[in-house]
Amino acid sequence: MERDALPAFRHVFRRLLGGASDAANDIVVAELRRVVAAFLPDLEPFLPLLADVVDVSVPATREVDELEPRFRRARLEHGAVRLMGLFISGPSALVLEDAQAMDEASASLLRRVIFETDALPLLVVLTRGPETPLDLPKVPTVS
Repeated sequence: MERDALPAFRHVFRRLLGGASDAANDIVVAELRRVVAAFLPDLEPFLPLLADVVDVSVPATREVDELEPRFRRARLEHGAVRLMGLFISGPSALVLEDAQAMDEASASLLRRVIFETDALPLLVVLTRGPETPLDLPKVPTVS
């Protein structure tokens, strides 16, 4: 995935890791490594993909290098949702503004988060311009 490919989520995940959205990259890398090693050790080989979510670099791994490009996004999204799930212990809200300006990779991750909301106590709130269509999955609504 290209650098800065998930700007809509970068700040969210940096905050979840306990830092400011503008925290130094070495601090973000250290905390990401610590959290993954302690709570998601099966994702350690895919740390470079999770690092993309918080816009930092870590050394490549054999597992990521050997991952077919068509599976990279799905693996990244799976890991990102699992990482998010670690930090959501009670009812929470994910608020994303100006969704019409969201890049394609962020929109794809958002779709995955929406599909996973039945497993997470998470309300997803989006704002967007009134004339701008947004291609997201249809989910049940409360009437």
